[in-house]
Amino acid sequence: MMLLIYILIGVVLGAFFSYALDMKTDTGPAIAIAGLGGLVGGLLLHIILPFCGMLFGIVGAVLGALLLLWLVSLIAR
Repeated sequence: MMLLIYILIGVVLGAFFSYALDMKTDTGPAIAIAGLGGLVGGLLLHIILPFCGMLFGIVGAVLGALLLLWLVSLIAR
C-alpha cells in the first residue's frame, strides 16, 4: 500500500510541476519520472528511518520526485 502512495504522490507532483518548471519534456514522461522519483525517495527515507513511520516516507517521496524532476529539467536544457 505504501508503494502505491509513494508513486501516487510522485505522479501528482509530476503533473503539477511539469507546468510549473516549464519542462521541455511532455507531461507523460514528467509524470513517469516523478513517479519513479517518488517511489525511490519514499522507499529510501522509509528504510533509513523506519521508526518515524509513514510521514517520513511521504516526505521522501515528495523530495525524491522534486529532485528527479529538477535534475531532468537541468539535463534537458
